[in-house]
Amino acid sequence: MFTLYWSTLASSIAVHASLEHVKADYQLRFVDLAQKENRSETYLSLNPIGLVPALTLPNGRTIGEAAAAITLIGEMYPKSGLTPLHPDEDRSNFLFWLNVIATSGGSAGTRCGHPYRFASSQDAMDQVLKRARADFDAVFDKLENAISGTPFFLASGLSGLDFYVTMYSEWHYDQDALFSSRPNVARLCEAVGKTDAYCAAMATHAMPST
Repeated sequence: MFTLYWSTLASSIAVHASLEHVKADYQLRFVDLAQKENRSETYLSLNPIGLVPALTLPNGRTIGEAAAAITLIGEMYPKSGLTPLHPDEDRSNFLFWLNVIATSGGSAGTRCGHPYRFASSQDAMDQVLKRARADFDAVFDKLENAISGTPFFLASGLSGLDFYVTMYSEWHYDQDALFSSRPNVARLCEAVGKTDAYCAAMATHAMPST
């Protein structure tokens, strides 16, 4: 059994959807970021960088980083199509764009959501936010031009990359603007949002209603 350590609207969304997609046997463990449970000795023993998600594998080992977890799940379930495998020609595109989103997209998304981490005055935070939004949009512009399938990212069909792109769209500061100017991204996210796997993940990860 896998154990997914998750938090609301965190990067664990795509990992959860991946586990659902391959029909893995898994359990969920909530990590309360508000209570800094991700900085506890127990959690840091699992994921030393203190970020969510962490995924404990059936062999008892635990890894962090959503992109790494998705890739590994797909390799463990080779018939699922979640991760294109060598010598599939789509494997290089899958790995490249998954890591582009994880690095460039992750940096921009973090600065968009938490500008106070990168500046100490309001003026500086406003500048950080403005630059971050431009950077976030630039990543989606690149994704728009790189999508080669219809509706999914790869011509071969649904993969973990689609779950990852759709997850990042959840964090965009203006989804209407994001989708109206990027029809390929909009079509991809709409299709992924209708899958049973992604719906199951979002049913868990969505913000609780007030």
